[in-house]
Amino acid sequence: MAHFRTSHTWRRGVVALFAAYTLLNTYFVLTPLLGAAPSWAYLLVPLLLGGFSLGHAIYLLGFRHALLFLGISSLVSLGFEGVGVATGAIYGPYHYTTHLGPRLWGVPLVVPISWFMVIYPAYILTNYLADGVVIARAGGGNLGRRMGLSALSATLMTAWDVPMDPQMVMYGHWVWHVKGDFFGIPVQNYIGWLVTTGVIYIIYRQIESRWSPRPLGDVPTGFARMPIYLYTLLAGGYVLGYVLLHQPALALTAFFAMGTPCLIAWLRAESPQA
Repeated sequence: MAHFRTSHTWRRGVVALFAAYTLLNTYFVLTPLLGAAPSWAYLLVPLLLGGFSLGHAIYLLGFRHALLFLGISSLVSLGFEGVGVATGAIYGPYHYTTHLGPRLWGVPLVVPISWFMVIYPAYILTNYLADGVVIARAGGGNLGRRMGLSALSATLMTAWDVPMDPQMVMYGHWVWHVKGDFFGIPVQNYIGWLVTTGVIYIIYRQIESRWSPRPLGDVPTGFARMPIYLYTLLAGGYVLGYVLLHQPALALTAFFAMGTPCLIAWLRAESPQA
């Protein structure tokens, strides 16, 4: 009974973080009408969105898997970002402004932690698109399958950056030193994202194939799918936000880049097999 109460309380906390981030995301979407958001509001994103992803991961995967996933995401992304800022060789030449707080090797400390915010939902969405479940099947399949799943996850993660990067540049969080072909963003940036996130997913999938995740308690269907709801929320936020900013091309880009996998997931959820 005590274990049930603990797991139930944990789930309620994760749901509360999701609700709080939903309100924050709605505020950001409406800033074209309400006025620019203060700098500190952006620092709430890793607290709420990151807190949701980590809290959900801990419940669904267990403490060991969740913390390993977070650690791999943070260390790999920090390494790639540090080299990227110093050389321009990975994402193209760019630098971060002071808007995101203290920096290490030119990278705001909040950035490596922030990668996990969507790394995890994209991982869950991949599992669901591939197998109709959110927890990867035991063993994870052969190496080829794990690499395929990692490639799909990296694509979904990069799809988030497609509408996110122009917005963050618009709000002055980082600056590109070249005029890229994609709404001012170099195409190299997205190749760098695919490589960075692909490495993260491959490492985690290898670990997962040896030690299966262990949820903290019962996993209700709605709770299990919450990262998919989150990815859908992000997609809808970018589409509506760019419409309000009178940027129809970016709104359409967000719709197709992030909305397509969401639509497939929702159609799958409505099928009798799901």
